[in-house]
Amino acid sequence: MKEIKYDKPIFEEKKTAQKPVRSRGSEKVPPLRTFRNDVDELVKNQQLTQTKIVMAEEERREKRGEVRTHEHGESHLGKIIIILLVVLAFCIGVGLYVLIGTKSKDTNTEAVGAIIEKPDRQASEEILITNSPREQVMADISIAINKTSLVVGKTRELTFTTKDVEGLTRDATTQEVFAAIALSSVPNTLLHSLSESLLFGVYSGQNSLTGYLLIRSRSYPDTFASMLNWEKTMPRDIIPMLHPEYRRTMLANLIGREFIDERIGNTDTRILRDVNGTTLIVYKVVNKETLVVAGNEEAFSGLVSTLQTEITK
Repeated sequence: MKEIKYDKPIFEEKKTAQKPVRSRGSEKVPPLRTFRNDVDELVKNQQLTQTKIVMAEEERREKRGEVRTHEHGESHLGKIIIILLVVLAFCIGVGLYVLIGTKSKDTNTEAVGAIIEKPDRQASEEILITNSPREQVMADISIAINKTSLVVGKTRELTFTTKDVEGLTRDATTQEVFAAIALSSVPNTLLHSLSESLLFGVYSGQNSLTGYLLIRSRSYPDTFASMLNWEKTMPRDIIPMLHPEYRRTMLANLIGREFIDERIGNTDTRILRDVNGTTLIVYKVVNKETLVVAGNEEAFSGLVSTLQTEITK
């Protein structure tokens, strides 16, 4: 057979394109695409707002079952709730403080007077103590007590008043009352431990009328300790207002007489009696809140009973 010569190969071999040779490490790496790049490109090319793009992305994630994260929202909500609770607690605290402060504000007819049952009280009578000598004040007290007519167990309030620089009449403070009735100086610690107003009244007993004092205590330890210190001069200072009929000459016999501890009902008290055994002063800081000073056991028991009744209402 005759050989057939082929000048060219039947199948041309495809030459592989060779990449240009670069030095090691100089080959360009395509830039890394990120979500932020895509967003910027969409904003630029399609004039979309970033808000719409983010919302679309969130919807896409929800369709795929991915959960949105609201850490920032929840954190802000939690802070807002805490702030509201703190503000609410503060408002409640201020409200309670104002309410309690208003209720505990001392006046002759409210602070201590309110604890005496109004049906058991006769109309109040005023005793002016402005620039009045002690003997005049004691005489006015004696007149007011002696003309009192009450059923047994009832009380009548006597209000001490004074005039200010403008000539207007007002209720006298506790310090002003003690300054007007006491011969000696009442301990300052006692005055500072008591409220600014007091209630002085007449109690109608089985056989006699006797005076009494009711004063709120701001500090039980100071009030009780100061009363003990005052016992040495207390008889001549307040017996004339508790027992107007008690002769002044007999007060001299009380010098050196000591108060004793005695229980009346369920209450521990301090009592002073004269040489004849007549009770002249009974006192106690009841419930560590109210100083009760009475002329005898009957008046003290009646006042304490009324106090306890009012407290339990």
